[in-house]
Amino acid sequence: MFLELAFSSRASPKLNEKDILSIQSTSHQLNLKYDISGYLVLHKQKFVGILVGDERVVRKLFSVIASDIRHTDLTLLAKENTPWKQYENWNMIFHVGDIQSAALPTEQLFKNNIIGLAQLTEKRTYTSRIYWKTVTELMDDV
Repeated sequence: MFLELAFSSRASPKLNEKDILSIQSTSHQLNLKYDISGYLVLHKQKFVGILVGDERVVRKLFSVIASDIRHTDLTLLAKENTPWKQYENWNMIFHVGDIQSAALPTEQLFKNNIIGLAQLTEKRTYTSRIYWKTVTELMDDV
């Protein structure tokens, strides 16, 4: 059995691209080291994440996330034990709206891609359904 845990939070106003890349790199390394899978979306200064793995490891990781000063208003959206480990090899996705580059997607394309992903992803658990509902609502937020 695995613990699946979904959460949301508000990014610190001081969060910058260097911080975002650090979060992405550190989470990728820790996920590999502790056999955690998950997905983290950052859009409009709001994080929405899901973690899946050994219960003790996920709980410890969530307490580390809770103490991270790069965000506030951490909310546990849902958690449950599950026999499925989804989101293998997934990572973090974000849209950097202030940087103009042909290589970066427009905000609308970014939102459409995330909503499409939410529609296509299998949602085997209550926690994953809450996670993707929250992600979709974030993308629909005007």
